[in-house]
Amino acid sequence: MTEPRVLVLDGEQRSALAVTRSLGAAGLRVDVGAAAEPCLASRSRHAAHTHTLPAPAQDAAGFAAAVEALCRQHDYALVIPVTDPSVTALLTHVDRGRVPLPLPAARVHAQLVDKGQALELGRQCGLDAPPSWHAREREDLCALAEEAGYPLIVKPVRSATLVDNRLRSHKVRRVASPAALSDFAREEWPPGGVLLQRVLRGEGRGVFVLCRHGEVLAQFAHRRLREKPPSGGVSVLCESAPVPAEVGAAVRKLVAAVGWHGVAMFEFKLDDAGRYCLMEVNGRFWGSLQLAIDAGVDFPRLLWAMSQGRTPAPHELGYRVGLRERWWLGDLDHLYLRLRHDSGLRARWQALRVFLAGGGPQVINEVRRPDDAAPFWFELRSWLRRLIHV
Repeated sequence: MTEPRVLVLDGEQRSALAVTRSLGAAGLRVDVGAAAEPCLASRSRHAAHTHTLPAPAQDAAGFAAAVEALCRQHDYALVIPVTDPSVTALLTHVDRGRVPLPLPAARVHAQLVDKGQALELGRQCGLDAPPSWHAREREDLCALAEEAGYPLIVKPVRSATLVDNRLRSHKVRRVASPAALSDFAREEWPPGGVLLQRVLRGEGRGVFVLCRHGEVLAQFAHRRLREKPPSGGVSVLCESAPVPAEVGAAVRKLVAAVGWHGVAMFEFKLDDAGRYCLMEVNGRFWGSLQLAIDAGVDFPRLLWAMSQGRTPAPHELGYRVGLRERWWLGDLDHLYLRLRHDSGLRARWQALRVFLAGGGPQVINEVRRPDDAAPFWFELRSWLRRLIHV
């Protein structure tokens, strides 16, 4: 009997590597799609073949057409995108009857990844969210910023929008003065406008779920111990954590309200008052996916099982709390940024000391695995090449 075939897209990403390793170890044939070969996931011993595809951010329709053609040729049982450009391109352009995607309907996806709608839904379902001011038009920006107060965070309502077959990314900005806001206002205005929020300090937390048409089948949580950039961004050292009961209940209520299908990541800040404040929701696998797998919740395998009509058993849902995982090269970037931007010898020495400590005696290296070492060496070579050309 021929083994089932799965196509994992965005092979450049660490989350794609985690999916490839998980499903390959489960006995599935895993092909990888990427804009260039070789890539991180294709170096894994669990990757059977790599397909070079158009970059979804540059040619959304061409990317979707290429994925659809691969499905016709290879009869993939599941296609798993792990980045926002791939998800957006596929939801916009493919025939869902021809491409087996573990994703919600396009309108449901748009509802939850819209930051303004997600925060309002979160409030309605019992989640705390930071006060936000929605500037729909450029002319509203200055008056709302004065009401919000400086410094503030300017967040495009949508992180990326599809315009003329290209995905335009819109970045979050920290704005400390009216002059800096005026500079931002002169740039291209994001469709849907921006949210203005006061700077919220606190530890980054994540709650991650697998859903079947609004029903949560699995959940996991982590805390971000170090991020790149240090002010907040991608996790480079994280630790598995319990899902607070009230937060888990509110998340379940929210995904049921919209009928979410597939995986989703809920990003929170744990503020000084101990409240989980919802920051945004992303409808895809997350960068630190490997931590969830190592802690005991193998989301890619559970996603595959769900696509085959199976409900996870209780023993597949429990996980180890307190497990730490480190993305070593990302942590090295974190150190570089600290050494470059921190003021004072004492602060820089503290950053170096923390880096050399590594994160604790039980920390796991996310990418480097003794039984699958090639991805780490590929990543290291790529990192060194970028360093040389900076």
